[in-house]
Amino acid sequence: LTLQLALLFTTDLEPPKFSSCPDNIHITSKKKMNKVLLPGVTVTDNVGVFSFTTSRQNGSEFTWGEHNVTYTASDKAGNIAKCHFQVIITGM
Repeated sequence: LTLQLALLFTTDLEPPKFSSCPDNIHITSKKKMNKVLLPGVTVTDNVGVFSFTTSRQNGSEFTWGEHNVTYTASDKAGNIAKCHFQVIITGM
């Protein structure tokens, strides 16, 4: 019973972990708008991942230029981990 009570009052301080963050994506294209499929990632957490979001929807269209993309994962205790990379589209 005391172990169960200790577990109830233990605070989770460990944020989720990305196994790796994608490298920047470089695309050269004649088209101004380009549909980009974002790479998948693996996220783990000691008590389980509660939420995973991306700042840009997978398959979104990107125009020429540099675009920041952020993956955010959180657990039920509110710990957050982020992974940042860029999609860089260069015109021909």
